[in-house]
Amino acid sequence: MRPYSEVLRERAVQRAEAGETMRSIAAALRISPSCVPKWRKRRRETVALTPGQRGGHKPRTRSGGPEPSFGQKLLVLTQASSSVPSTEKCSLVTRA
Repeated sequence: MRPYSEVLRERAVQRAEAGETMRSIAAALRISPSCVPKWRKRRRETVALTPGQRGGHKPRTRSGGPEPSFGQKLLVLTQASSSVPSTEKCSLVTRA
């Protein structure tokens, strides 16, 4: 779901500042009643109503480089010496 537009946020905050109840604002603008106080708080603290960053964390990396994909690990192990049994190769891929 995308964040609400800044225009909608602005309308909600203006209505709240005019004394309208959170529930009536929410019903009129078709938003959750909990959004309005959060947006008012954001306005007080940052002056802006832009949405915050969304999403998770950056993927972990080893020694500064990008984590090799499963396919890359498998390719390296299959190109390894044929003396390594395939069962051991599989366990190395799952551990790596």
